[in-house]
Amino acid sequence: MSLRLCRAEKVKNPYYVSFLGVHLYSSQELAYVICHYPLLVMDQLVDDRLLDFLREELNLGFLALKLDNWRKSGEDPDEMLIFLLQESDYYSANEISEYRQTLSGYRKQPAAEIKKLRADALFGMRQYGKAVRLYQEILDNPPEEAGTEQLTARVWNNLGACYGRMFLFDKAAEAFEKAYNRSGNRDCLRSLYWIEKLDSRVTLGERFRATITQEERETWDAQLSEAREKAAQSDLVKQVEIWFQDGAEDGEKAARELVETWKSEYRAMV
Repeated sequence: MSLRLCRAEKVKNPYYVSFLGVHLYSSQELAYVICHYPLLVMDQLVDDRLLDFLREELNLGFLALKLDNWRKSGEDPDEMLIFLLQESDYYSANEISEYRQTLSGYRKQPAAEIKKLRADALFGMRQYGKAVRLYQEILDNPPEEAGTEQLTARVWNNLGACYGRMFLFDKAAEAFEKAYNRSGNRDCLRSLYWIEKLDSRVTLGERFRATITQEERETWDAQLSEAREKAAQSDLVKQVEIWFQDGAEDGEKAARELVETWKSEYRAMV
């Protein structure tokens, strides 16, 4: 997968952006990533790999030298991002000014909140394993650095969502329990209830079961049933059913290829 904008330099070794899974072939593509994913490039974009790409592939040796000197002198990392946007000649002065304000707004947030926002962004991009590591870093910090109890509850909840997407239901249940204990949020309890329905190895504790009302149980059962029905009606599921009904060699081959694709996607998630 690659990202192509309006200008492409002659690049033999493109710059790989792991959190997007794309290769960059120009300074404008690099600027696009900087502008659209500020949380994921703050403090960690300008490194030796990027400097080599600028110097050796884009023939921007002066730019690489200036960034390297700034980095070694402890220059504000936000200014380095701004400088890269300006040099790309892709965004207007007003757009760059808005980007500067966005960075400034993030810098005013507590460190734990910034890390959570980064993890949330990775979660939205299905990079669940990377998000898990960031969420866990927040939880592993001393209480005075981990943020408020409310933030901790949200982190546990999102950690549970990550584990659920990775089919690690036992870990998901543990995370949702801790989120519910801290927040009393019924959505956390609903997630626990659904996990028990999805994985027979997970048992909802009596303490949690006793707090679920009959109305909630009926509503959550209906929502889970609706989700299952929707999944069963997806075009992909129907196609797989056709493959196995026909029993044809081509169908089996296509099914095997699909499984390999799923495996590859899962490995990228974790």
